[in-house]
Amino acid sequence: MVTSLVLEGGPVNYLRRRKIFKNIKKLKDHIIICGLLDLGKDVMRNFADEGNQFIVIENSKERIQNAINGGFDFLYIKGDARESLVLEEASIPKTSTLITCLGDDSFNLFVVITARELNSSLNILTEAIDEKVKDKLRRAGSNYIISPTRIG
Repeated sequence: MVTSLVLEGGPVNYLRRRKIFKNIKKLKDHIIICGLLDLGKDVMRNFADEGNQFIVIENSKERIQNAINGGFDFLYIKGDARESLVLEEASIPKTSTLITCLGDDSFNLFVVITARELNSSLNILTEAIDEKVKDKLRRAGSNYIISPTRIG
C-alpha cells in the first residue's frame, strides 16, 4: 500500500482525490461535463461563474492541470467518460444533466448511449462535429445537440 501511494503521487495526492470523491458523493442534481477541449472549457468557465455544481470527467492529466493552473477550482475525475464505472463515480444516477464534448463524434455517441442506460431521466447535451451524426445522437438519447462548426 505504501509503494502504491508513492507511485501514485504520494499521500497528498491520495488525500486530495479522497476529498474530491467525498464531495462528489454529496452532490445531487449536478452537471457532468465530459471533456476539457475548447467547448468543455467554455462550459466549465460559464458554470463556475454562475456557481453551478458540476463535475468534469477528463482523460488527460495535462488538460485537468491546465484548468487548475488557470484558476479553476472544480471537482474532477481523471478517466474515460465512455466507461460506466467512471460515470458512476461521477454519481450519474443523481445528476440532472450531462454535457459531452469530447471532440470526436463516436466518443460522444458512446457516452450518450452509456449515460442513457445509467440514468433514463438525464438531460443530455452533446457536441456534434459532423452534421450527419445529429440524427444518430438524437436516437441514442441526446436531448440537445450543439454543432460548433455550424455555429462558427
